[in-house]
Amino acid sequence: MPYAYHPDFPQNCPLDGATPVGTIYRAVESFPPTQEDFLSGAELGTPGAKRTICKHWGCSVWETMEAAEHGRKIYDRFRNSYIVVATLDAAAGEVLTTPSRNQPQHATFWKVHGLDVSGAFDLALEPDLPQPGDDPLGPS
Repeated sequence: MPYAYHPDFPQNCPLDGATPVGTIYRAVESFPPTQEDFLSGAELGTPGAKRTICKHWGCSVWETMEAAEHGRKIYDRFRNSYIVVATLDAAAGEVLTTPSRNQPQHATFWKVHGLDVSGAFDLALEPDLPQPGDDPLGPS
């Protein structure tokens, strides 16, 4: 399936082995998510994102609820985020498992350029914010 990606994508991007997207989970700041929540670090000009690195043109996602929950357990920013989920049409882009040391089920989603997928996402998990009276050092 031919995809129309951002014209500045580096050569050989998405990476070999990427497959049409299906169900993905993503951490976002607010619910409902916005189109900006699905822009890559390269598109947003995020510090440290290099326009010559393929993975920086994709969004960090998970392909299972188990993987999303694991991400929340190890990173505060994901615990404090909404986790959203959608089953996207294969024409929306491609996904590839891109594991890291801490997240063996991390994946990268390369979205078709200009496509707004934000409306397809439902809430999977609310932020897990501390409650008044919680011990900041955790349970005793």
